[in-house]
Amino acid sequence: MDCLEVEKEALLKFKQGLTDPSGRLSSWVGEDCCKWRGVSCYNRTGCVIKLKLGNPFPNSLEGDGTVSELGGEINPSLLNLKYLNYLDLSMNNFEGMEIPKFIRSLGKLRYLNLSGASFDGLSSLKYLNLGGIDLSKAAAYWLQTVNTLHSLLDLVYLDLNSNNVQCGFPDAFQNFTSLQLLYLSKNSNVEGEFPRTLGNLCYLRTLILSVNKLSGEITEFLNGLSACSYSTLENLDLGFNKLIGNLPDSLGHLKNLRYLQLRSNAFHSPIPESIGSLSSL
Repeated sequence: MDCLEVEKEALLKFKQGLTDPSGRLSSWVGEDCCKWRGVSCYNRTGCVIKLKLGNPFPNSLEGDGTVSELGGEINPSLLNLKYLNYLDLSMNNFEGMEIPKFIRSLGKLRYLNLSGASFDGLSSLKYLNLGGIDLSKAAAYWLQTVNTLHSLLDLVYLDLNSNNVQCGFPDAFQNFTSLQLLYLSKNSNVEGEFPRTLGNLCYLRTLILSVNKLSGEITEFLNGLSACSYSTLENLDLGFNKLIGNLPDSLGHLKNLRYLQLRSNAFHSPIPESIGSLSSL
C-alpha cells in the first residue's frame, strides 16, 4: 500500500527544513514515500512508522563523512506522522540547535536516537529513563553516547536497566554530581573494574548495579561515600557480580543505609563489625 498523502506532504516539509549537501534524501520524490530512503511504513496501512536518518559515515571519510551530515531545522510537520515509533537522527550536525519541544508530542514514539548530532537543550534534564530498552543493536555507540552526557549536571535519576549492552563501565557517571538514583542492573555484559569514582557522588540515595560482570574491590568506593559530609545512600545493590576483596569498616558509616545486597560475589573478609551501627538496615 502506498503511503498516505498527508504523511508524504509532512515528510516533504521536513526535508525542506534540512540541509543535505550529499543528497542523501534525493530519493524523496514520487508518490510512494514508503519507498524513500530511510522511510519505513506499515504495509497494511501505509502509515510511516520509522525514519532512519542517522549519518552512515560518522567516523569515516568514505563518502566524505562531514558532507553526509544532515543539518538545518526539524520541521513540526513530523507531528502528522501519527504512527511514527522510531526516529534516528544520530551522528548528523544540527549545530547546537535545541531539541524541538514538539518531539515529546509524538505519542507513538518508542525509539529516539539523537546521539552525536550536536543538539543542545539537555543540560537541564533531571530524569532519564531508558530501562528495558534493548540497545544491543546500538552497542557500538552506547558507551560513546553515555560519555557525551557529561553536561547533564542537573540529572538526578538515570535508569539504564536491562539494556542488553556489552561494554565497560562508562566514565561519565562520575560527572553526574547531582545524581540521586542510578539503575544499571541486568546488563550482564557490562564488565570491568568497579568504578571507584562513584564514591564521589555524595547525593546518591539508590545505586543498583546488580547482575553485571563488574570486578575488583569496592573499598575506595565505600571510603569515598563515607567521607561525604552527609551520606544519603539508602539502597545499595551490587549482587551477582565478580567483586572481590574486603568489606571495609567504612560500610558501617553509611548511616542512612536501609537495603544492602552483596550476594553472589567473591568477598573474602568477614562482615565488618561497624555494620552493627546501621540502625535502619
